[in-house]
Amino acid sequence: MIKKYFRPFLLIILILTGCKKTIELEPRQVDYSAIVGWGDSLTRGGGGNGTSYLKVLSAYTGLRTYNMGIGGQTSVEVRDRMVMNDTLKKFPTIIWVGRNNTYQQSIIKKNIAEMVRELRHQKYLILGLTNAAKTKENKGDDRYDEMIKLNKELAKLYGDHFIDIWAYLISQYNPLEEQDVIDHEQDVIPASLTYDNLHMNAAGYTLVAKRIYASIDVLLKQ
Repeated sequence: MIKKYFRPFLLIILILTGCKKTIELEPRQVDYSAIVGWGDSLTRGGGGNGTSYLKVLSAYTGLRTYNMGIGGQTSVEVRDRMVMNDTLKKFPTIIWVGRNNTYQQSIIKKNIAEMVRELRHQKYLILGLTNAAKTKENKGDDRYDEMIKLNKELAKLYGDHFIDIWAYLISQYNPLEEQDVIDHEQDVIPASLTYDNLHMNAAGYTLVAKRIYASIDVLLKQ
């Protein structure tokens, strides 16, 4: 038994020696009755005229979806909301963050890791960054190169849990549409799939859902 007058010294020693104990939390039991999507306006369905990728995904899977997208939020803000919401962590989860702080690649990467860690299960997908047309995020610009680099790093880190949705949407251009061909050459999401230079239209969000559905086993296979 440690006498009372030794306890402050023990505390000081532990602090000075940087004594740390890693607490391993038990894996969380997954509830396969619904799918959750965390993100910003791209998750909410901005520009989709009532269509979001989660709404379409619900039709594909027959499962309820929780749309936790809030327009304008950064990866930090989405992370904070997700961390505080213990109710939804048990469901298969889709994370699509970073669109509103694309200039903070290291922070986005860190926030995604924190969100995955909070889930405590492996039933998740991460969607990569997408660029905005006619901005400093286009081919030849520094921001473009940084975003491409981050998507590659995420792909390496998360493997089958990662979807390069930017590359997929670009590949879905219409070769009969002149602007789509131009956008494809410039590595921009084609105009036929967008509402503005940033958000998808209903057709674009439907394709996002289609691509996620192609990886549905990562989310739902038991």
